[in-house]
Amino acid sequence: MVINDILLLVLGWLFGLLAPAIVAAIRDKREAEVIKTALLEELHELRQRLVHNVFIIERKHGSVNHDFIKWAQLVLKQYKGVNINSTESLTQNLSTLLNLPKEEVDAMAQSLKENQDSPRNTDLRKHSLPMLEANIQAARNLDPILRGKILEVKTRVGFLNELIDEGRYYFKLTFEGGITPANHQIAKQNLIDTHIFYAARAKNIIDLIGEIPEK
Repeated sequence: MVINDILLLVLGWLFGLLAPAIVAAIRDKREAEVIKTALLEELHELRQRLVHNVFIIERKHGSVNHDFIKWAQLVLKQYKGVNINSTESLTQNLSTLLNLPKEEVDAMAQSLKENQDSPRNTDLRKHSLPMLEANIQAARNLDPILRGKILEVKTRVGFLNELIDEGRYYFKLTFEGGITPANHQIAKQNLIDTHIFYAARAKNIIDLIGEIPEK
Protein backbone atom coordinates (compact mmCIF):
# COMPACT_ATOMS: atom_id res chain seq x y z
CA MET A 1 0.00 0.00 0.00
CA VAL A 2 2.81 2.36 0.93
CA ILE A 3 4.61 1.58 -2.35
CA ASN A 4 1.44 2.29 -4.33
CA ASP A 5 1.02 5.59 -2.53
CA ILE A 6 4.61 6.51 -3.29
CA LEU A 7 4.14 5.59 -6.97
CA LEU A 8 1.02 7.71 -7.15
CA LEU A 9 2.86 10.63 -5.58
CA VAL A 10 5.75 10.25 -8.05
CA LEU A 11 3.39 9.99 -11.00
CA GLY A 12 1.50 13.04 -9.80
CA TRP A 13 4.74 14.93 -9.41
CA LEU A 14 5.89 13.92 -12.91
CA PHE A 15 2.55 14.85 -14.41
CA GLY A 16 2.75 18.21 -12.69
CA LEU A 17 6.14 18.77 -14.29
CA LEU A 18 5.18 17.51 -17.73
CA ALA A 19 1.67 18.97 -17.98
CA PRO A 20 2.78 22.48 -18.98
CA ALA A 21 5.10 21.02 -21.63
CA ILE A 22 2.32 18.80 -22.97
CA VAL A 23 -0.14 21.69 -23.07
CA ALA A 24 2.47 23.90 -24.78
CA ALA A 25 3.20 21.20 -27.36
CA ILE A 26 -0.50 20.82 -28.18
CA ARG A 27 -0.89 24.61 -28.39
CA ASP A 28 2.15 24.96 -30.64
CA LYS A 29 0.86 22.21 -32.95
CA ARG A 30 -2.55 23.84 -33.28
CA GLU A 31 -0.95 27.24 -33.81
CA ALA A 32 1.35 25.80 -36.47
CA GLU A 33 -1.63 24.36 -38.39
CA VAL A 34 -3.46 27.70 -38.32
CA ILE A 35 -0.34 29.60 -39.39
CA LYS A 36 0.40 27.06 -42.11
CA THR A 37 -3.07 27.49 -43.62
CA ALA A 38 -2.78 31.29 -43.55
CA LEU A 39 0.73 31.30 -45.02
CA LEU A 40 -0.20 28.94 -47.84
CA GLU A 41 -3.16 31.16 -48.75
CA GLU A 42 -0.84 34.17 -48.84
CA LEU A 43 1.70 32.34 -51.00
CA HIS A 44 -0.95 31.21 -53.48
CA GLU A 45 -2.22 34.79 -53.79
CA LEU A 46 1.37 35.83 -54.51
CA ARG A 47 1.66 33.00 -57.05
CA GLN A 48 -1.44 34.21 -58.88
CA ARG A 49 -0.16 37.81 -59.05
CA LEU A 50 3.23 36.66 -60.30
CA VAL A 51 1.68 34.66 -63.15
CA HIS A 52 -0.15 37.77 -64.31
CA ASN A 53 3.07 39.80 -64.15
CA VAL A 54 5.04 37.17 -66.03
CA PHE A 55 2.38 37.04 -68.73
CA ILE A 56 2.54 40.83 -69.17
CA ILE A 57 6.32 40.72 -69.52
CA GLU A 58 6.36 37.72 -71.83
CA ARG A 59 3.71 39.32 -74.02
CA LYS A 60 5.62 42.60 -74.26
CA HIS A 61 8.91 40.94 -75.10
CA GLY A 62 7.61 38.42 -77.59
CA SER A 63 8.23 35.29 -75.53
CA VAL A 64 4.71 33.86 -75.48
CA ASN A 65 4.73 30.38 -76.99
CA HIS A 66 2.80 27.13 -76.55
CA ASP A 67 5.11 25.88 -73.78
CA PHE A 68 4.68 29.08 -71.78
CA ILE A 69 0.91 29.09 -72.32
CA LYS A 70 0.58 25.50 -71.07
CA TRP A 71 2.71 26.30 -68.02
CA ALA A 72 0.76 29.45 -67.11
CA GLN A 73 -2.59 27.77 -67.71
CA LEU A 74 -1.70 24.88 -65.39
CA VAL A 75 -0.69 27.28 -62.62
CA LEU A 76 -3.83 29.39 -62.96
CA LYS A 77 -6.12 26.37 -62.89
CA GLN A 78 -4.72 25.50 -59.46
CA TYR A 79 -5.74 28.89 -58.06
CA LYS A 80 -8.89 29.06 -55.88
CA GLY A 81 -8.47 32.42 -54.16
CA VAL A 82 -10.41 35.67 -53.99
CA ASN A 83 -9.36 36.91 -57.45
CA ILE A 84 -10.78 33.91 -59.24
CA ASN A 85 -12.72 36.04 -61.76
CA SER A 86 -9.65 37.81 -63.16
CA THR A 87 -7.80 34.51 -63.18
CA GLU A 88 -10.55 32.81 -65.15
CA SER A 89 -10.43 35.63 -67.69
CA LEU A 90 -6.70 35.16 -68.25
CA THR A 91 -7.13 31.39 -68.36
CA GLN A 92 -9.69 31.77 -71.15
CA ASN A 93 -7.36 34.07 -73.09
CA LEU A 94 -4.57 31.52 -72.75
CA SER A 95 -6.90 28.75 -73.94
CA THR A 96 -7.69 30.82 -77.03
CA LEU A 97 -3.98 31.27 -77.76
CA LEU A 98 -3.31 27.59 -77.14
CA ASN A 99 -5.87 26.64 -79.77
CA LEU A 100 -4.06 28.71 -82.39
CA PRO A 101 -1.41 27.07 -84.59
CA LYS A 102 2.10 27.32 -83.17
CA GLU A 103 3.25 29.37 -86.16
CA GLU A 104 0.48 31.92 -85.61
CA VAL A 105 1.36 32.29 -81.90
CA ASP A 106 5.04 32.72 -82.77
CA ALA A 107 4.21 35.35 -85.39
CA MET A 108 2.02 37.22 -82.91
CA ALA A 109 4.79 37.17 -80.29
CA GLN A 110 7.34 38.43 -82.82
CA SER A 111 5.00 41.23 -83.87
CA LEU A 112 4.70 42.40 -80.28
CA LYS A 113 8.46 42.30 -79.89
CA GLU A 114 9.03 44.37 -83.03
CA ASN A 115 6.68 47.08 -81.77
CA GLN A 116 8.95 48.03 -78.85
CA ASP A 117 10.59 51.09 -80.41
CA SER A 118 9.82 53.23 -77.37
CA PRO A 119 10.70 52.21 -73.80
CA ARG A 120 7.82 50.81 -71.78
CA ASN A 121 7.51 50.29 -68.09
CA THR A 122 5.45 47.34 -66.90
CA ASP A 123 4.34 49.26 -63.78
CA LEU A 124 5.29 46.31 -61.60
CA ARG A 125 4.55 46.75 -57.92
CA LYS A 126 6.65 45.43 -55.09
CA HIS A 127 5.44 42.30 -53.35
CA SER A 128 4.98 41.84 -49.62
CA LEU A 129 4.19 38.89 -47.39
CA PRO A 130 2.60 40.54 -44.31
CA MET A 131 1.27 37.29 -42.85
CA LEU A 132 4.71 35.70 -42.98
CA GLU A 133 6.41 38.84 -41.64
CA ALA A 134 3.99 38.97 -38.70
CA ASN A 135 4.44 35.27 -37.85
CA ILE A 136 8.09 34.76 -38.66
CA GLN A 137 8.84 33.54 -35.11
CA ALA A 138 5.81 31.27 -34.91
CA ALA A 139 6.85 29.69 -38.22
CA ARG A 140 9.62 27.90 -36.31
CA ASN A 141 7.00 25.32 -35.27
CA LEU A 142 6.34 24.33 -38.89
CA ASP A 143 7.79 21.25 -40.52
CA PRO A 144 11.49 22.05 -41.24
CA ILE A 145 11.18 21.33 -44.98
CA LEU A 146 8.02 23.44 -45.26
CA ARG A 147 9.61 26.24 -43.24
CA GLY A 148 12.69 26.14 -45.45
CA LYS A 149 10.63 26.48 -48.65
CA ILE A 150 8.56 29.34 -47.23
CA LEU A 151 11.64 31.24 -46.10
CA GLU A 152 13.23 30.62 -49.50
CA VAL A 153 10.19 32.23 -51.14
CA LYS A 154 10.59 35.21 -48.80
CA THR A 155 14.25 35.61 -49.82
CA ARG A 156 13.48 35.36 -53.53
CA VAL A 157 10.64 37.91 -53.24
CA GLY A 158 13.22 40.31 -51.81
CA PHE A 159 15.32 39.82 -54.96
CA LEU A 160 12.25 40.49 -57.13
CA ASN A 161 11.63 43.78 -55.34
CA GLU A 162 15.22 44.81 -56.02
CA LEU A 163 14.66 44.12 -59.72
CA ILE A 164 11.57 46.33 -59.66
CA ASP A 165 13.71 49.15 -58.28
CA GLU A 166 16.26 48.57 -61.04
CA GLY A 167 13.55 48.62 -63.69
CA ARG A 168 12.17 51.90 -62.39
CA TYR A 169 15.67 53.40 -62.43
CA TYR A 170 16.32 52.45 -66.05
CA PHE A 171 12.85 53.60 -67.11
CA LYS A 172 13.45 56.99 -65.49
CA LEU A 173 16.87 57.16 -67.10
CA THR A 174 15.36 56.91 -70.59
CA PHE A 175 13.68 60.28 -69.98
CA GLU A 176 16.74 62.06 -68.60
CA GLY A 177 17.49 65.30 -70.40
CA GLY A 178 20.75 65.46 -72.31
CA ILE A 179 21.22 61.69 -72.48
CA THR A 180 23.02 60.63 -75.65
CA PRO A 181 21.28 58.32 -78.15
CA ALA A 182 23.80 55.58 -77.32
CA ASN A 183 23.15 55.81 -73.57
CA HIS A 184 19.41 56.03 -74.21
CA GLN A 185 19.62 52.74 -76.11
CA ILE A 186 21.66 51.17 -73.30
CA ALA A 187 19.12 52.28 -70.67
CA LYS A 188 16.27 50.96 -72.81
CA GLN A 189 17.98 47.59 -73.25
CA ASN A 190 18.78 47.41 -69.54
CA LEU A 191 15.11 48.03 -68.79
CA ILE A 192 14.08 45.16 -71.08
CA ASP A 193 16.77 42.86 -69.66
CA THR A 194 15.65 43.64 -66.10
CA HIS A 195 12.05 42.79 -66.94
CA ILE A 196 13.08 39.53 -68.60
CA PHE A 197 15.23 38.63 -65.59
CA TYR A 198 12.28 39.48 -63.32
CA ALA A 199 10.06 37.10 -65.29
CA ALA A 200 12.62 34.29 -64.98
CA ARG A 201 12.96 34.84 -61.22
CA ALA A 202 9.18 35.05 -60.81
CA LYS A 203 8.74 31.74 -62.63
CA ASN A 204 11.14 30.12 -60.18
CA ILE A 205 9.09 31.41 -57.25
CA ILE A 206 5.86 30.22 -58.86
CA ASP A 207 7.29 26.74 -59.32
CA LEU A 208 8.71 26.72 -55.77
CA ILE A 209 5.33 27.58 -54.25
CA GLY A 210 3.80 24.83 -56.38
CA GLU A 211 6.14 22.33 -54.72
CA ILE A 212 4.85 23.14 -51.23
CA PRO A 213 2.39 20.41 -50.11
CA GLU A 214 -1.06 21.52 -49.05
CA LYS A 215 -1.25 18.97 -46.23
